[in-house]
Amino acid sequence: MATLEERGFDPVHYRFFCLGAHYRSELRFSWDNLDRARRSFETLKNLVVGWKIESARLGQAAAADGDATAGHRARFWDALCDDFNAARALGVAWEAARDPALRPPDKLALLLEMDRVLALGVDEFRRPEIAPELMARIREREQARASRQWADADAIRDELAARGIQLMDTPDGTDWYQAT
Repeated sequence: MATLEERGFDPVHYRFFCLGAHYRSELRFSWDNLDRARRSFETLKNLVVGWKIESARLGQAAAADGDATAGHRARFWDALCDDFNAARALGVAWEAARDPALRPPDKLALLLEMDRVLALGVDEFRRPEIAPELMARIREREQARASRQWADADAIRDELAARGIQLMDTPDGTDWYQAT
């Protein structure tokens, strides 16, 4: 455990890595494979944070539309009932996450339900705090966009991207997430 943490991995990154293989198959550990699992987990985490933000913006609670999510839910449980195939179940979770037909509240509710088995801590996913100077740069970029200073806005976006902050422009303003 200490070695993982010394190398910048969280224990949940290792859990995510392990979920990527069926329990009866050989799991090939390498630092590169663990890093890929970490990046994948962090991508999923950013998606969930985005759904939470979007759901709050829309004023909608996380409640899965039974009709829209039924297929994903059934495939998830089928995978688990097939000799506890967690790797396939995780794949179904990714399918749901990428399904453009599902609304953010539906995706969030479905992933929260799936997380009762996967135990990734989805309910606890929050956007991390960033330094005040980075928040100030995000606000400066919003002002540059509002005054149609596109070159300045693009330069700030690129600067933030180099520092690991990705921006999303929405009708309600600029949102951000931490890049993986």
